Amino acid sequence: METPDKWVVVKLTGGYLDGDSWKMNSGIKSVVEDKDNYLFHGYSGSVYVCHKGSNCYGTNSYSNSILNNTITRINEADIGTLEILENDTDWTNLLEK
Repeated sequence: METPDKWVVVKLTGGYLDGDSWKMNSGIKSVVEDKDNYLFHGYSGSVYVCHKGSNCYGTNSYSNSILNNTITRINEADIGTLEILENDTDWTNLLEK
């Protein structure tokens, strides 16, 4: 299990790019909620324990630069979209939409 200090959920449509795209999870297979955390289970078998605190949702300066670079590259290549989901998203119903 991984427990990131900061986290965001993104919606990616289209193809992957080379380079920094490996930093993204394999995709969310299921989400489990407990008192303090969301447990995001990925298709690769990974589990991310993400704290619910409002100061935990977001990026640090390094991951923000990678994310913005990835968004720019996707837009320039016109191969899809990458959208950062809002922190008030109902993560437990994410897969039903």
